[in-house]
Amino acid sequence: FIKMRSGNLAAPYPGEEIPIIVPADATRGMVTGQDGYVKPALAYLALKETMGDEAFKTSLHAFIERWHGKRPLPWDMFNTFSDTSDQELNWFFQNWFFESNYLDIAIAGVEEVDGGYAIRVENIGGAAVPFDVKVVYADDSGENFRQGPGVWQDSPDAVTVTIPTDQELKSVTLDGGIFIDVNTADNTWSPAAE
Repeated sequence: FIKMRSGNLAAPYPGEEIPIIVPADATRGMVTGQDGYVKPALAYLALKETMGDEAFKTSLHAFIERWHGKRPLPWDMFNTFSDTSDQELNWFFQNWFFESNYLDIAIAGVEEVDGGYAIRVENIGGAAVPFDVKVVYADDSGENFRQGPGVWQDSPDAVTVTIPTDQELKSVTLDGGIFIDVNTADNTWSPAAE
């Protein structure tokens, strides 16, 4: 999955930054496959994580029931998911289907705050991707803090993740999992590197 899907979105291809919503017969070359298969596959995984398994399943079944044997357009899926969930999803559909985003996040800074650390994460590529904040403490113990795609809803350019701890940080790493990052060099922080 990583090689065939996410790996193809790890960087913007000049001249091919075409949103998914553009009809396939209006595209050509690599972008046709990316917009028809690659981007939507990741978008659905991100949507499932945003909504939660049960809500996603409910909306998916409603979409299948409403449109079985018919010819739905993307807006029919968007509207069905919005109608059948109690979540505002327009921001998500805009981000994944109508914009030319790619997968690239970065640590913009780490600051000690009362009760822990504030980690500033920039969304350079713009895609509303989930990611893990993996921290290692001075005693070499570690913790993982999962951030769903919804963290980008109100702040699409950057978010601050607060890590509650009284331990000293040794390192912080952002890991997108199957949402491969174009530049992993800016996904790790350590006090020694400052």
